[in-house]
Amino acid sequence: MAELSGVVRVGSAGTVICYEGKSYVKVDERARKGDIVLVSGDISSYLRIHEFYGVNADEDGDEYVLDADEDFFYFSERNYAGLTVFRGGVSTETLLAAQREELAKITATIAELETKLADEKTLKVGDYACQVATGRVVRLTADDRSSLPYRVVPALDSDDSDFGDRCTESQLVKLTPAEAKAAILAQVEAQFKEVA
Repeated sequence: MAELSGVVRVGSAGTVICYEGKSYVKVDERARKGDIVLVSGDISSYLRIHEFYGVNADEDGDEYVLDADEDFFYFSERNYAGLTVFRGGVSTETLLAAQREELAKITATIAELETKLADEKTLKVGDYACQVATGRVVRLTADDRSSLPYRVVPALDSDDSDFGDRCTESQLVKLTPAEAKAAILAQVEAQFKEVA
């Protein structure tokens, strides 16, 4: 078989694919007749990277795929590094194990992203924020974990002394430095429009 169309990747871990209603699982073995290979490296100018090919065998039992010109492309040890082999006809147990592995990877990725998101949203000393009530852009200079934990000063104020407003987390919206800069510039533009 030449390049296959209609191969569906199941999940994002790349361990299971479906083709013509049949499931195939990634295996760490040499390809054999009936398998599907994914070309993941530059192994031939006739095989396209990121495409799937069906594996055949000649009368001697040597495995090959048909390239773009319908010529036989035989596998060698050298080009196996650029192939991912998928095998069909696996047991339900093997398919279930592959799906569990994929689920574990996805769950780990979600946990990492949730941690990153929580960290991105957590206010820390040095962060910029917008005061909800006033719209003023401020910089956090202290967090003493009290009932009013955050001490803030105007964003352009270089004074980190004990002066400044005290705020709770609900009174502030965290800003990136770029968002803070844009908000300050917008405030300056608005101020000069009022003067003109």
